[in-house]
Amino acid sequence: MACFPKDRTLVGAMMNYCESMRIRNPVILTGCADYLGKNARSLPAGTIVSIFVPFGSLYFRPPELISNRFWKSLEDAVANKFLQLKPNDALDVLLAFVHLERCPVKFVEKVFRAGFLDRLFHRRNLRSLDASKTKLRLFDAAMTLECPQYAGPMIPRGERPGNPVCQDARLKRIVNRFHPHLVKLAGRHYTVSKTIFLGQLPSIEFYAIDALIYPKSGPFPSQVFSLEKRHRNLSTAVLVHLPEHFCRNSPQLMGPQVTRKRHFRKLGLRVMSLDFHTLEKIVNDPLAVARYLEERLLAAEEGM
Repeated sequence: MACFPKDRTLVGAMMNYCESMRIRNPVILTGCADYLGKNARSLPAGTIVSIFVPFGSLYFRPPELISNRFWKSLEDAVANKFLQLKPNDALDVLLAFVHLERCPVKFVEKVFRAGFLDRLFHRRNLRSLDASKTKLRLFDAAMTLECPQYAGPMIPRGERPGNPVCQDARLKRIVNRFHPHLVKLAGRHYTVSKTIFLGQLPSIEFYAIDALIYPKSGPFPSQVFSLEKRHRNLSTAVLVHLPEHFCRNSPQLMGPQVTRKRHFRKLGLRVMSLDFHTLEKIVNDPLAVARYLEERLLAAEEGM
């Protein structure tokens, strides 16, 4: 760490580059984590955002040796400078905590104050406003699922986004191609539906299930709040991961995708992960598709 840059602008630029290029380099990220742990309390609010948020995007948690100082310094800095953060930046910081499996419960009251919400929604651009609402819904859902001290959900689940949720055309196309194979694999006692949203979660793209395998005889998963124990692991969420869902040249999923899987598992669903690139290569070979789907179904992660 002796030769690591000490200029905050350079450290922020390094982290922004790693995030935009999906580069999860442990040496660089550990050095930046060490820098943030030592300097967070003295850094401007905007610099904290630019350095910290990429850790959540890249799902990189500081090594144990520097972890305690990193989190203590960061949480103190965010608490002291919360009002200096732009509202969207504040939500990005809190979602980075969520992706790294740290519940930022001490900041909840600050988020749901009228003043913060007025600043967040004071936008003329409709697209920016929708993006802000989506971040807030995601934060609310994440805290409800992961933090026992959270008195949520704060936002009614019946509320829908202003615009229809758009599914990536690549996902729609590939799911349509393998759907018949998945129906056959699931068997006659199961239904396989495409592009499903569960009632327990906000209807935002983040929570779209590409395909859902569920028993014909049992309740549909969205009809069972938090899926009672007797219903857990009866249904399987099928998620297709696009190339940008992974860190560069790595099987490691980006932080938001790790969170997405974790939340479905917390609702008692098994999660079957499929790689878009692999499916594209074999989609014209029915036997290869059938083998791949069977292999991935056997490897599905159990609900929590």
